[in-house]
Amino acid sequence: TAPSNRTYGASVVDLYNTLGYSAAALGNHEWDWGRDSLRARMRQARYPVLGANVRFADGRDVDWIPDDTLLTVGALKVGVIGVSTVETPRTTMAVNVSDLRFVDPAPVVDAHARALRARGAEAVIVVAHAGAFCDRAAPPGCNGEIVDLARRITERVDAIVSGHTHSLVATRVNGIPIVQARSHGRAVGVIDIPL
Repeated sequence: TAPSNRTYGASVVDLYNTLGYSAAALGNHEWDWGRDSLRARMRQARYPVLGANVRFADGRDVDWIPDDTLLTVGALKVGVIGVSTVETPRTTMAVNVSDLRFVDPAPVVDAHARALRARGAEAVIVVAHAGAFCDRAAPPGCNGEIVDLARRITERVDAIVSGHTHSLVATRVNGIPIVQARSHGRAVGVIDIPL
């Protein structure tokens, strides 16, 4: 956190570039240093920073925030949709997002999943800065924003990689595997997708 704060996020983007990230979800803390810093980090990134459910207050899509991407991984085409937590206006400096709305991601994911499959995606993955908490008792149960999203998705989504709550999530909801690998690089989430 300290190096990220000192560099307005540049050190984190450098690390993600080095690790070879293919895509990332736009999180609430990306807004902490204002729009100019965010746009600079997005230009610095060698991967798209996605936020399909971010809109201007009048409903228009934010043209400088990509919604999704279509990756070629070997011979496989993988569609990736990014969503941000609807809590963003309450979990970052509100003035930095005052003209934006973080809309319900379920219909947004459905629309982009259909469009990505029409563009040739053989698998669709959601990267989401929206999380959950899981109870490790028997039987385990999870609840939170990402679980609610997975329950409401009607299109085929092959996996969800979540974040935001800094907790361990490894579950399946509505047939969709969901992982969240804690925070600060303390864990790795793995999903095997049968195709």
